[in-house]
Amino acid sequence: MLRALEAERVALEMNDNEALGRIYLAMSIFYNNIGKDDALKYSEQSIKHSKLAGIDAYRLFRQKAMLIVNMHRDAEAVAFYDSLMTIYAADSAIMVNLLFGELRSLVNIDFNRAQAEIDRLKSIDERLDKDLFQYELVLAVNQRKFDDARRYLELSREAIGNYCLGDPKGAVFYEYVIEKESGNYKRALELYSEYMTDNTGIGNSIDNMNNVVMDYRKAQAERLNKIAYKAKKRFWLAVGAIVAIVAMSIGGYYIYRRRKNNEIEHLIDTVQELSHEVKSRRNSIDALVRERFLTINSLCDDYFELSDMPGDSHLKNAIFKNVKTRIKEMSSASFRNQLAERLNDDLNGVVERFESQLPELSADDRVVFIYSAAGFSIKSIGLFLNLKKSSVYTRRRRLREAIESSQAVDKEEFISFL
Repeated sequence: MLRALEAERVALEMNDNEALGRIYLAMSIFYNNIGKDDALKYSEQSIKHSKLAGIDAYRLFRQKAMLIVNMHRDAEAVAFYDSLMTIYAADSAIMVNLLFGELRSLVNIDFNRAQAEIDRLKSIDERLDKDLFQYELVLAVNQRKFDDARRYLELSREAIGNYCLGDPKGAVFYEYVIEKESGNYKRALELYSEYMTDNTGIGNSIDNMNNVVMDYRKAQAERLNKIAYKAKKRFWLAVGAIVAIVAMSIGGYYIYRRRKNNEIEHLIDTVQELSHEVKSRRNSIDALVRERFLTINSLCDDYFELSDMPGDSHLKNAIFKNVKTRIKEMSSASFRNQLAERLNDDLNGVVERFESQLPELSADDRVVFIYSAAGFSIKSIGLFLNLKKSSVYTRRRRLREAIESSQAVDKEEFISFL
């Protein structure tokens, strides 16, 4: 470097621009090799004095452009290459070289234009394809199109090996980037270790080993946390399932133990309700049903008196059977006919008027009307007809609607029973 400074002094004294151009070029290369920003300054000095000496500065222009690219000043590099293309537009060979140089920055800042320039170079000469795979690789990585990047990586390696954008191991570095961004941190760590072995390339200014290790450990920690969370979730789901099964088993056992008693209690409640209703009816209806209900009440009294005594299952079954027999009698057609006669006697022939004024109604409608007119509840009617409460409600509603829409003279009276 001291000899270069001495040569500069002599050339300045002699005003030798050609010599100064060569001296400053050598100084620019020296500072670039040791990583100093002064390299760009001396490159510009070299161009200046070469022009003054009347020498074509194309080679110096290219050297300056590459310095700007290596300093990652991509926008400035693109602008400088564009200015050079204006100067050398008539020389197709130089234009191809300039396009390749500009692509190194375009793939980082202008994806659409980079793709357009790649297509343009391919159209010029198909033999350039193998040199363009490396640029398509970097462009796909920057666009996070990692499937395309893997394809171009393979093509680039087949064409020029691991060389990529001036880096002898550039392909290894971009494979590391692909695996890292895809979440394959273990493989990324292996690739970065391979890349850093005896190499000083583009990766040194972008990543370092500590960052790669931290990313790998972070990914490992996240994976372990996810595994722990899933295991915890499965554990609590299993606990919940066991609790639910135990609860269902206990509930099922309780229901099983209570089923028979509940059926008997339900029938007894129904009989008591029917007994209460019958007692509130008119004397003529009481005369018809009093004997049967007195018998049922007597059976119920016997049941409750003997329910606490041991060994009474046969007696309970007998009472249960007798109760069902009595209710079945009250569900019979003969009982309904007697009930209709009593209603006609007490309510001025209400059943006969119902049948004569509404002949279009069915026999089932007549049965529902008779029980309703006698004052039986929804539950009682359902028990007599072996229907659910909801079915009895539906039948009574439809009967009411049919009566309302009819021309029956006494429809208001009929509706009052429903």
